[in-house]
This record gives sequence, C-alpha cells and structure tokens, in this order.
Amino acid sequence: MTNPNKVLFTSMAWDESNQLLYISDELGWIFVANVYDNAKYTIQKEVWPKTKIKKINIYDDGINRTLFVFTDRGMKAFKIKIGQQTQDIEGHTDSILKIICLDPKRLKTTD
Repeated sequence: MTNPNKVLFTSMAWDESNQLLYISDELGWIFVANVYDNAKYTIQKEVWPKTKIKKINIYDDGINRTLFVFTDRGMKAFKIKIGQQTQDIEGHTDSILKIICLDPKRLKTTD
C-alpha cells in the first residue's frame, strides 16, 4: 500500500470488529483500509494538520470503540461509528457560537 501523501506511515491499528486497518502518517492523516478489498482506502482524513502521528490505538469497551491518536505534543480521541455519513463544511470564517441539532423523534406535529 502506498501513501498518497508521499510520506512514511507511522503507526497501524487493527479494528477486529469491522476488519479494518487504521494507518497514520507523518503529516497528520489517518487512513482506513479494507485489506480484503484490494487494499483501497475507504476513508482518508487529516486529523492533526502537519503533525507527525506517533501512535494510534483502538480501544473497545464492548459498547463504544474509540480511536486514540498520539503525537509528541498531545492526544486526540475519536469515536468510531461505521456507516455514518459525514460532510466537511467549508466557507465559514467567524467563530461558531452554538450548534443545534433537532431530534426528529422528539418533534411534535400538528394535525
């Protein structure tokens, strides 16, 4: 497997539950690969811009799975949720004061 960023991979972690390989690199990117599907990356995401990731680890407590990302200067944790859709939102330049999400199940409808 080659790195599209043309730098060295730094760490790998195996997700036993979903049979996926998590790989980190020197530029702060995480790649998720399905090794049974010709080693194509299913997800590529910059999680720590231009920072060398030293180690990644997956912790599974039976209910939640968490990806821990370690650098020389800190640690970040990400919940692993398979099958969720994501979208990067670009164009906003000011501070975000609040994000509100409505739960459709709790909304009342009038008939």
